[in-house]
Amino acid sequence: MVKGDIEHLRTLHPNIRFDGSKIFDPFDMSDPSSNYILSVLRGNCSIPPNFSEEKWEKILVFLRKNWISEYFFWRLQDLPKCFQPPQQIVAKLRKGFLATTARMLQLDLQLKEITEAFDNEGVEILVLKGPALAMMVYPHPAARVGSDIDLLILPEMMQSGRKILQKLNYTCLQPRYDQVRPFYKDEVFIKIKKGFKMVELHWALHCFSVLTKRVNIEDLFSRAIKVEANQYSFKALAPVDALIHRALNNAFMHFMDMRLIWVIDIEFLVKNLKTSDDWELLRDRSINSYACLAIELGIRMANVFLALKLPEAFQNYSNWPSPCKKEQKVWNRIAYKKRSMLDLFYLYHWNLRDISTIPMSIFYSLFPPKAYMKHFYRVSGNQSLYFSYIRRWLNWIPFFSKSND
Repeated sequence: MVKGDIEHLRTLHPNIRFDGSKIFDPFDMSDPSSNYILSVLRGNCSIPPNFSEEKWEKILVFLRKNWISEYFFWRLQDLPKCFQPPQQIVAKLRKGFLATTARMLQLDLQLKEITEAFDNEGVEILVLKGPALAMMVYPHPAARVGSDIDLLILPEMMQSGRKILQKLNYTCLQPRYDQVRPFYKDEVFIKIKKGFKMVELHWALHCFSVLTKRVNIEDLFSRAIKVEANQYSFKALAPVDALIHRALNNAFMHFMDMRLIWVIDIEFLVKNLKTSDDWELLRDRSINSYACLAIELGIRMANVFLALKLPEAFQNYSNWPSPCKKEQKVWNRIAYKKRSMLDLFYLYHWNLRDISTIPMSIFYSLFPPKAYMKHFYRVSGNQSLYFSYIRRWLNWIPFFSKSND
């Protein structure tokens, strides 16, 4: 890593924090742990540090927090043993990879059941993020782990989609499309069955209206690609659209709990742009989506941490389009200042025509239904419910306290 490149990243988005950075910080060039981890992710041969077993265990924790244990193991397989960690550490990584491979079979069955149910009802959906990327661009599905299943549906089909999932015995934790649609992007569904992942049914890609209004959902469906899975297929975002979606999510939603797997997503999606036309599309759609700065951030991170190389014609960032004044204003609300409730209000409610739903949106944010709290905060009784609301509010404090000040 070049110090100047890291400083540029810090300038572009000073508030980025990696999950697990208290263990190791990928931005710290002097840390031998970070340097070794990144060398493996790049596919380079590097002598592993002479760490104690306790230190190696901390590295395993860092890998899990960043969702890259499986991908790290996949990369290790290509390296001679002299460049691998101690064999007991490799054995733990292998065990985790095999367990994830087994879980991917369960995910396959769950996703197959869902996609076939929607197909049978004639309701079109797109599979987003982890499950889609695992089968689209990763060398092995188990190399890309995720926490849930994200689906995109046309907004006018949202009620039909909810009914389809409910027929499959999924419970909607917070039905909010009908009442507070402008301020959310999805509804969350769970199925009480071992091994089944949570499902998020999206009617929008972003919860901030300032970004949502830049996306035409119908266009995303018209450009969608078909992905072949194990004995079934599904549709997913086209590579350019998936890259913009990932970059915006990283910059606006996950900058305080960034994970290296999301940077690796960027790397694989960029490598999936095969022609100069793909790159021209990326530039044009970045302008329209207010994503110029998010794309620059994502690509620079992939370059700094993973040594991603761009086509020669696109290596000079000064040739990339500059963000418009509106995008720069939106970016400043997230990246360059101590954030306030006013910033959130701007991002959520910019250009909102119907302000009558604002009070209900605030109430839903402060007091989600008990089913929602029970799932995410382990609520067991009324007293516990009250404390869980306090925990929820306390979780917001870092968002308003982290800044470049």
